[in-house]
Amino acid sequence: MPQNWSFWERDLYFNGIDYVIIGGGIVGITTSIFLKREHPKAKVVILEKKFPGLGASTKNAGFACFGSVTEILNDLSTNGEEEVIKLLKMRWKGLNLLKGLLSEKEMVYTHDGSHELFQKKSHLKEKAFDNLKIINDLACEALGVDSVFRRVENSTFKNLSADAIYSPLEGELNPVSMMHALQLKAMRYGVKILYGVEVEEILEQKLLLKGGEFIYAEDIIVCTNGFAKNLLNLDDVNMVRNQVIITRPMNGLEFKGTYHMDQGYIYFREYMGRLLIGGARNLQMEEETTGDFGQNPEIIKYLKSLVQETLLPGLKIEFDQSWSGILGVGSVKSPIIRKINTHLYVGIRLGGMGVALGSYVGRELARYVD
Repeated sequence: MPQNWSFWERDLYFNGIDYVIIGGGIVGITTSIFLKREHPKAKVVILEKKFPGLGASTKNAGFACFGSVTEILNDLSTNGEEEVIKLLKMRWKGLNLLKGLLSEKEMVYTHDGSHELFQKKSHLKEKAFDNLKIINDLACEALGVDSVFRRVENSTFKNLSADAIYSPLEGELNPVSMMHALQLKAMRYGVKILYGVEVEEILEQKLLLKGGEFIYAEDIIVCTNGFAKNLLNLDDVNMVRNQVIITRPMNGLEFKGTYHMDQGYIYFREYMGRLLIGGARNLQMEEETTGDFGQNPEIIKYLKSLVQETLLPGLKIEFDQSWSGILGVGSVKSPIIRKINTHLYVGIRLGGMGVALGSYVGRELARYVD
């Protein structure tokens, strides 16, 4: 059914568009901000399929992280040192760009560092500590700091290994507060953000919308991460689902910061007296390679068991809510920032690191379009 737009709506939102951005997540919003900084008179319109966002920008766990030791080790084995250093630089620049765009108060950002934890008999533990100096030196080079990772004692989670790896450089935030602040900032620049507008097809300098309407723009920018696969014929971009659950508030959560396990596939944190935990898609990779939202009962069961039997044994735990987000991944973890043709650009495939990479991809994409 065609949209019932009035003359006034069509004139304000759809006439004379310079840049139309498909996707209102962190990449789309930050791209619009950087474009408007350079071109204050340009008409920039963002189209988002669903409020407050469809993919992962408002559904992630709120980790302002750049990668754990075992994750980096795994990346070295598959992508090589040059690519890993490049990716760490992108993530670190992105986190600092984000903190330059928004205040800590706006994002509900806290800086308590991160720990990587290990099962007592995990083969990953030996590998991590054997290579800790190598990874620390590599990360120091990428981030331009004196120290990134160090060995510490795990005195909090008794059912896990007594040894852990600590980084003081990571933080945590509220992803919806972050996105809300970015939206307000973009609108102050004059960006138009439209929700409930679904693009079905890209045709040269026009978009076919669900309902049969067309809108036109000088340049089209796709920032839909994994969902770009539905609009463009791109290789090496896949949609994968990630599970997150959170408990009701409880007594006895005496830890702060972010925690990683199992090559970064499992992560948890305390938030306002609740335990938030997510991930574990490595347990069922095939099933979680999907663009469909919803629960994976086996993964939810595993995460709850991990909380009840290993992380917080003896505490009374009531689980409150679960949800899922859709990520964009490929054979490598570096994002795609590319010109497809004269008027079409993409900034996608954030590999599950949207908080870290989003602002970097947005800035570089705006430069690329320029």
